[in-house]
Amino acid sequence: MTNNTNFSQEQLEALMKFVTNPNSELDTLADYIRKLEQLKKDRKLPTAYVAFEILENVFGGLEKGHSAEKLIEQLPAELSNNVIPIPAAVIGALLNGWVKYKNSEIHDRDMDKSFGLLGKEAQRPPISNMKQLSKELNLVRQIVELIYKAKLDGKAITLFEAFNLVSENKEINVSYETVRKAWYKHRETMNNDLVAKGLPSILV
Repeated sequence: MTNNTNFSQEQLEALMKFVTNPNSELDTLADYIRKLEQLKKDRKLPTAYVAFEILENVFGGLEKGHSAEKLIEQLPAELSNNVIPIPAAVIGALLNGWVKYKNSEIHDRDMDKSFGLLGKEAQRPPISNMKQLSKELNLVRQIVELIYKAKLDGKAITLFEAFNLVSENKEINVSYETVRKAWYKHRETMNNDLVAKGLPSILV
């Protein structure tokens, strides 16, 4: 794969905004929440799970220093239009239990039934699915950033090189094959989202 530097003015502006965006974390949060909401609408995730995930990510954003107003802006309109203040200590206590539950290898069966979190026994639990999805989307986004940065520099980068660079990141600690599989699994959906935002295709 090589780069095509014949961008429209709109695509160039979108590219510059993407690679220099100081609010990248907020955009990533918004994309993840939209994905959760869509999975809920498609009945692939229970409402309780989506609610906890949104609560955990918004609270995590507060802990990272983002303002409550900025975080609320990342939520879908149906959620952000009706907001009430809740003490952070209350949310933290609730999430403490949620995190322990989510990361536990042996779940409380009564809680499973109450929240409907495990789905059908023969299928992979939604929690495992979403942790894996979040990980895969993060890998693909890093590949996209490498491709776009190369395009802006007028350079060429192959997918092989991009996969290697991501897999060599010690903070991520994943294999080349894991990165490659994530790319081919999510590239079309990611590309559609990027093009919808005015960014150039990553599949050209």
